[in-house]
Amino acid sequence: MASTTGNDPETTADPLAVAICRRENDLRTDRGTWESYVQDIARHVLPNRAIFREEVTEGVERNRMVLDSTATWALYIFASSIHSLMNNPANLWFKLRIAPSAGADPYMDQDASVRKWLEDVAKLIWTEMASTRVDLYSHLHTLYLDLGAFGSGCLYEDVSDEGHIRIRAFHLKEVVWDTDADGQVNAVFRTLELNAVQAKAFFPDQDLGRTIMECRDPTRKFKFVHAVFPVGSKYDLGKEMGDHKDLANRPFASVWCTETPKRVLSVSGFNEFPYQVPRWSVVTGERMGRGPAMNVMPNVRMANRVKETLLRGAEKLVDPPLRITDGSLVSPVRLFPGAITFTEGDARIDPMIPPGASRIEVGEAILRNEQEAIKSGFFVHLFQTPDSPVKTATQVLQEVDERNRALTPMLVRLQNELFSRLLARIFGLMNRGGRFPPPPPVLDGVPLVAEYVSPLTGSQLQMEGLGVLRIIEGLLPWAQIDPGVFDAFDPDEVAKVVHGASGAPMSIMRSPQKIRELRKARMEQQQQAEQFQTLIQAVEAGAKVQAAQPKPGGR
Repeated sequence: MASTTGNDPETTADPLAVAICRRENDLRTDRGTWESYVQDIARHVLPNRAIFREEVTEGVERNRMVLDSTATWALYIFASSIHSLMNNPANLWFKLRIAPSAGADPYMDQDASVRKWLEDVAKLIWTEMASTRVDLYSHLHTLYLDLGAFGSGCLYEDVSDEGHIRIRAFHLKEVVWDTDADGQVNAVFRTLELNAVQAKAFFPDQDLGRTIMECRDPTRKFKFVHAVFPVGSKYDLGKEMGDHKDLANRPFASVWCTETPKRVLSVSGFNEFPYQVPRWSVVTGERMGRGPAMNVMPNVRMANRVKETLLRGAEKLVDPPLRITDGSLVSPVRLFPGAITFTEGDARIDPMIPPGASRIEVGEAILRNEQEAIKSGFFVHLFQTPDSPVKTATQVLQEVDERNRALTPMLVRLQNELFSRLLARIFGLMNRGGRFPPPPPVLDGVPLVAEYVSPLTGSQLQMEGLGVLRIIEGLLPWAQIDPGVFDAFDPDEVAKVVHGASGAPMSIMRSPQKIRELRKARMEQQQQAEQFQTLIQAVEAGAKVQAAQPKPGGR
């Protein structure tokens, strides 16, 4: 039951809104230290998003603290390379497969009708994500920048009023999240600050209360909270749903509420979790992720410090402080650029810093070392081919293997926390919208999974295919001595591994039934040929026997 103060509806507090605002405030308080940390990171690495702990006037310069831009440049190379290697919009970077389960036919997706439906649906999803109204790929790039700088990102998928899927990347300042016992994100609280005019447009059919509805000050902002969390006992807020529980009626509740007064504006639900919160890496016990920028922050600070020292030293060399003799004036020693120090003595002008005293090259060497460490921290050396002589195929494969081993742990986390959930969400939205052709009857109730075929994951499969080809190549000389050396290998499995490594479409592969029919027909033809050859040999043998018999009347 809602608590009230007097009879003023403006002071009425809904228990669900109270619980949501309390949980959002607790989560934001818990990550206060993290926000201070990433604010410092943003100032040095991603200045345009340095608004965690300070308000920035629109249009103001935001990179005042950046003297050495190596980290900023390396972060953009990192985000662009991850984007192109994993989600290149020009290529279909995923496929749909039958999820392995007990009792399921592992070769079901090799049936012609099933395979065609899976490929058609994958292309429809890929086409939808590439459309300008969805705008996935520009928001993915923003997400990768956040991952590289802050170790976490936030993506949101929903349907607009016109029925179109829309995807947006939110600044981490707006969202906080909670995790379950397994450390997986299961609840997100997004804070939205709007003035009265914006609030009326954003919530056109809701009673926002007298305070907001009658506000005429365009500079006054009101705080709104959007909470998405599991319904029921899976999350603590389930018990505060009360009369709103039936309104959600879906696995995940969606609640909009105001902070002052604490009142619920709308309650609905989602079939899939609409917020994707991937993390680059996670320390045990922490909700927030940690990214490459956090590993190189000592180098970033040192590079900025050395760059500042080098600039001061270079300025002194270009405009050195001078010493001028003056019999009537003596001044303190001044060593800043262009300074003049008056002394007694002979009438002459001497530089305060003699040539060769400033070892600029020492500072430049230190700066280069720090810059290389920053580039390595963002994996730039794995994404860009350095200037070098022509490389052999073995050297190229070794570089690909080094990149895979360095990025595989984070790649697996991105697949689990971002791509799998993103594709499941978009698949659900399009399926409920009637955007797919009717599936074959054999797929009724069969779960599907996504298989990623991006260049980065494809290079991992290529290593398997190349390994198979190396084995075959190495055994060919032995096969000339003993052909049975290949009996240990299954030709069908070899063909599957090599095909998977090639990235070629499944449409070029025959189904198991067609393979059985083809082999049966080949065996029958071989048997007929053997029978025909046996018949010919029998006829020839009979002719020879008949020719060897003596003719009648002969001696």
